[in-house]
Amino acid sequence: MYGCPSADYKLVGDVKDVRTNPIPGIRVVFDRYPEDEKYGKDTLYTDAKGHFERDLPDFDWNGGSIVKFEDVDGSENGSFRTKILANEDLVFERTKKGDRKFYSGAFDVHADAVLEEED
Repeated sequence: MYGCPSADYKLVGDVKDVRTNPIPGIRVVFDRYPEDEKYGKDTLYTDAKGHFERDLPDFDWNGGSIVKFEDVDGSENGSFRTKILANEDLVFERTKKGDRKFYSGAFDVHADAVLEEED
């Protein structure tokens, strides 16, 4: 058999403040290769419940990737410090089994963050 291993990934998470209140309007940037500008970044925003999710295209999870959380709406929903989660901070959850050949299955990649308020 010839082929290339593959899997499906979905980035999911919730963003809250230190009192566990959800924070809407936070920009979430998933950067596969932060050291190399030629690769694109996936950008999404938290909803009214502080939740975000997006399917990710074929991806190599061998380290290096980051998820950056930025408050970009000014003081509208409070002012919060930027936070970065590294690859080792992410939690992988298998949601679908593979075929025991080249398909490894599906995974939710959890990137939950607690943001501290700006001083």
